Amino acid sequence: MHREFLLRRALGWGRGILISAMILLAACAQSGLRRGAVPDNVLPEAALPPVLLLPGYPARMSELPTTTGAVYRNNLESLQSELARRSDADSPEILLARAGAAYEHYRAYGNLAELKNAVTMAEAAVRPVPAPRGALQLWAEIASYLHRFDAAEAVLERLATEQPGSIGAPQRALRAQMRAARGMAAHEAADLPVEFSSRDDAVAVADRCVDTGDLACASSAYHQAQFLSVDTHPVPLAWLHTQQGISLLRFGHPDVAIRFFEAALERLPGYYVAAEHLAECLTLTGQFERAEPLYVDVIAQTGNPEYMAGYAALLQAMGRDREAGYWQSEARRHYADLLALWPETYAQHAVGFYIESGDSDTALKLARKNIATRQDVGSWILLAEALAAAGERESACDALRAAVRTGWSPPELSALQVQLADCPRAGL
Repeated sequence: MHREFLLRRALGWGRGILISAMILLAACAQSGLRRGAVPDNVLPEAALPPVLLLPGYPARMSELPTTTGAVYRNNLESLQSELARRSDADSPEILLARAGAAYEHYRAYGNLAELKNAVTMAEAAVRPVPAPRGALQLWAEIASYLHRFDAAEAVLERLATEQPGSIGAPQRALRAQMRAARGMAAHEAADLPVEFSSRDDAVAVADRCVDTGDLACASSAYHQAQFLSVDTHPVPLAWLHTQQGISLLRFGHPDVAIRFFEAALERLPGYYVAAEHLAECLTLTGQFERAEPLYVDVIAQTGNPEYMAGYAALLQAMGRDREAGYWQSEARRHYADLLALWPETYAQHAVGFYIESGDSDTALKLARKNIATRQDVGSWILLAEALAAAGERESACDALRAAVRTGWSPPELSALQVQLADCPRAGL
């Protein structure tokens, strides 16, 4: 991927954001997934979906070549430097390009300071009326990522007004994702087509398969999706391998997930989602010495409290309680900062941390805040877990029933039903 091509795309933002809508809307695909929350009803190794045993899956760089991670990162960071040096760096058009590049950098490498920069510049880029072409779409995507759904919807309405005819597939996909997060998406069967016409179609089916508890269906769709890349951008394939790894982790196969996270990092070194989940899987499988440097690097790279908590758990498992206590305190401090800055975004992420820290009151407060914004199955599961941790068993059963009524059945729901097996069966 040539640097000049990146620059053209950044300055011509109206026709497409640097990251595909599939990646932007991933929402980490982990709602309801708590660290280490491996379901009890895991598949035996022999029952792994056959597609996971196919040679060439995940595809390595030699089999499906893309731009190397080093070249991609150098081009992106050079673009950011060039845009910042321009004499018109604070004009709406260049602020848009800078915001998009900063957001792409954050999505690949996870530095929260980069996300703050992207938010500041994207907000500035949409102030003019009319806004530069592409500015409203980018801000809608960032607002949705931050779980600020009302703001994202308002911006999409403004987009339709200022740029009639501009509402297309990316905007419809964004609205569908927000409806799903708010619990307004009807349960759909995830029948697997013989073949897909696009990667986005395959990923949409894979997501539905995971949410219906069908690992084989999800894995088959992810497998097909890797052959539907449209250019040499390394992020989409790294993202796909990571999503397959996350699905395996959610279904209780951290040992198998490891090779997918490793494949993602081969394609995009420094890809923070893959690195942190690899560290988590290595911890779960007892490979502590391999996990520790990954945690150290990804914490330095991102400043993310979720990873500090993961590192604390690793250190505790290694018997290094004093260091574990330090990182637990750091995670709490950083969560407090992020909850003050972006409460809608981090309420969901912080629930599991406070449950595992023994602070059930804070966990429940955050779970209730989250359910006011998001009513998807994962949010109901989190609320039920927080209620159970706080000793509110009857209310936890009510939240479990609400999760069941969504019609979705991700693996975390099965684990919750085991945890709350004494709930009255009516409505379950």
